[in-house]
Amino acid sequence: MTLNATAVASIQAWLAIGDLKVDDYLFIGQRGRLTVEIMSTRMKTWCQDVGLKGSYGSHTLRKT
Repeated sequence: MTLNATAVASIQAWLAIGDLKVDDYLFIGQRGRLTVEIMSTRMKTWCQDVGLKGSYGSHTLRKT
């Protein structure tokens, strides 16, 4: 998988913290951690907003 420079820099900064715990999250939104439920809701909303027909959820992001 290829990551852009921003993604690589973000991951390197996260790893440089050094004192990471199992319950630390890589992706955090303005209101806290991004859960499967939150991402599934967002994905459905985005697809509806652009007029896509079908069933979309958080797993769709993993496959794209």
